[in-house]
Formats: sequence, C-alpha cells, structure tokens
Amino acid sequence: MYVLTLPTASTRQNRLLTVPDCLFYDTLMHKTDLIKHLAKKNRRSQEHYQTALNEILAGIQEQLSQGKEVVLTGFGTFYTRHRKGGKGMNFKTRKRMEYQAVRQAAFRVGILLKQAVRRKKITPQKTRRSFLSRVTGK
Repeated sequence: MYVLTLPTASTRQNRLLTVPDCLFYDTLMHKTDLIKHLAKKNRRSQEHYQTALNEILAGIQEQLSQGKEVVLTGFGTFYTRHRKGGKGMNFKTRKRMEYQAVRQAAFRVGILLKQAVRRKKITPQKTRRSFLSRVTGK
C-alpha cells in the first residue's frame, strides 16, 4: 500500500490518502514479465517460453471460438456464455438503442487457485471410499 500526502485547501494540513498497489504499473505482471520470470527460474531461453505461452493461448482461443470449454485442473475453466440482447439508451445523445446478443469468454476459478490467492494451505482432497471397502477395511 502506498501513501500519498496532499495538502487540503480548507485546513492547510497534509491529509493521508491510501492508494491500492494495483494502481501502479510496477505491481502488474504482463506477458513479457511472466516469460522473463519463467526463463530465469528454470534457466531456459525466453524464446522457448514465449513460443510455449503463445501456443497455449492460441489453443485456448481456438477451443473457445468453437464453443468448447478448456479445463485446467486446479487452475480454472475457460468457457463461453451467451449474453442476451436488449434495449438501452446512449446517455450522451439520449437516443434509444438496441444491444445485440453476443457470445463472450468467461473464466471460472479452480479450487487450487482460490486457495493460493487466499493463502490457505493447499491440502489434497481425500478420495472417497466405497461402502464395501469401508465395511471390510480394505
């Protein structure tokens, strides 16, 4: 969290404003930053990870354009959803307009990503045993 001090006009005293970190460029990770991070961590060339990441993203885009889901277990699911058309108003011109129905991409977060973001300890889920194996103990 960054703190900015700005003088106020009425009291002439400094007032503290807190600004979330996400508003600053240095806290964002872009595609090139991710490629550099992976290359440095695993000691391989950046070109290797750039082509790999581009192929992965192109594959996801191709499957979504066909209307199929892409499931990355633990990370999440990319899917498409249908947004209905409707009527609305352009507030600048005050004219009525109609919105067309569109198909848009969406992402549903997986359980491992949720736990990692929430900083919870990741524990593997227990496998369910059948009734017979619970009774016999095998």
